[in-house]
Amino acid sequence: MTPSWGFVQLLYAAVIAGEAAVLLKFWRHRLAAIYPFFTLFISFQFLRSLTLIQISPRSELFGWIWIPTEILTWVLCYLVVFEIYSKVLDDYPGIRRATRLVLSVALGLCLSLAAATLWVDIAHGVEKFPILGAVNVVRRWAASTLTLFLLLMLGYLAWYPAPLKRNLIVHAVLNAFYCIAISVGVFYRNILGPDLARTLSVALGAVTVLVLAGWAALMTRGGEERMSSGAKLWSSRDQRRVLAQLAAINRALARQ
Repeated sequence: MTPSWGFVQLLYAAVIAGEAAVLLKFWRHRLAAIYPFFTLFISFQFLRSLTLIQISPRSELFGWIWIPTEILTWVLCYLVVFEIYSKVLDDYPGIRRATRLVLSVALGLCLSLAAATLWVDIAHGVEKFPILGAVNVVRRWAASTLTLFLLLMLGYLAWYPAPLKRNLIVHAVLNAFYCIAISVGVFYRNILGPDLARTLSVALGAVTVLVLAGWAALMTRGGEERMSSGAKLWSSRDQRRVLAQLAAINRALARQ
């Protein structure tokens, strides 16, 4: 059963309310300055949503606004993910600078792996409008790349011996969940065609509301001060030894 347009509008309004709630939370708890790219991303999405909800999705104007802003949305998503990565190594700026090459290689690998799966979308694509089909393929590529990168990052965080801010862990998990949902949703949209577009939009909208609720509820000022104990894979002795080695490497790199 295809959801009614009224229900879609109601869900869209819930997304806007969620974006507003996240922005309010971040400004009130002074998190906006800590996560500037994420705040920019949510602000942009909020303004975009406020604009698009007033325009019929069947109009040309909607397409002219939706397509370029969708591309910009994914550019901002990449900046958000890089921001998370940089925060992991906040205490080790020397190591952070030295691992830029590793970051580039990891991103390139994720881009390549995600691109290798796009033949399914292209071969089975049944989109009526070629430009929309092309944009959705790019959306799936971007979402799949970030999904792979975030999963790698979560694996790294599970190994990481140093204590991490609770907010950072929550932020990474929510971003990974969001990107997985978008990647899967757009994949099905690409291979099943526009007939299920509204149903999939509702599903993705519901996921977006849940993720926004997570950001609004779980990201707190206290989460910047509350630290995890580090990965459970390490004994206390090994953890202290590895942390001392990281500190020494960081000092050496910082002097270069």
